[in-house]
Amino acid sequence: AAAPSAAEAVARDAAVPAPQRLETGTPDAAGSERRKAAGSATQAASPAAPAAKTPETGIEEIRALLRAGRNEEAARRLREFRAAWPDYPLPPDLRAFAGD
Repeated sequence: AAAPSAAEAVARDAAVPAPQRLETGTPDAAGSERRKAAGSATQAASPAAPAAKTPETGIEEIRALLRAGRNEEAARRLREFRAAWPDYPLPPDLRAFAGD
């Protein structure tokens, strides 16, 4: 049997559901986003791996969450921040948010 043409291969791949395409190694943008999200969730769930790479980025991420009105997530991230960097002094705005 002759090999499928490029057009036939593209049509066949387009008909395959995304999870199967990931298993066959065909690039899938949604799968890439899922992998990034899974990596972030794993990193955030690990107490040894803070979500932020530095205290300064952690502070900025918490502030961004507060600006977006995501107070519960900001509180969770602040707890993670304090566990990761217990000796880092909180700026006044985050001390007020934390109730210190």
